[in-house]
Amino acid sequence: METKHMADFGGRWLCGLCSEAVRDEVAKKGGGGGRRQLEDAVRDHMSFCGKFCRKNPAFRVADGMRQMLRRRSSDISAPSGAS
Repeated sequence: METKHMADFGGRWLCGLCSEAVRDEVAKKGGGGGRRQLEDAVRDHMSFCGKFCRKNPAFRVADGMRQMLRRRSSDISAPSGAS
């Protein structure tokens, strides 16, 4: 299976399901529209997710993990007090 990099989706990170949905949307529209067509598909999918995916338990788990990682990374990057 082909791995897509961040740059392939207009600089946005997408999970596997979202990347497949975006690729399917581009393919439905002919797939030859280039970068603009890809950006439109990403925008449309983000809009869809904003309306419907937040009710999905898997989304809530992923969102919780994202928040935990953000907190953890800020804890690591914050300078600790001198002992």
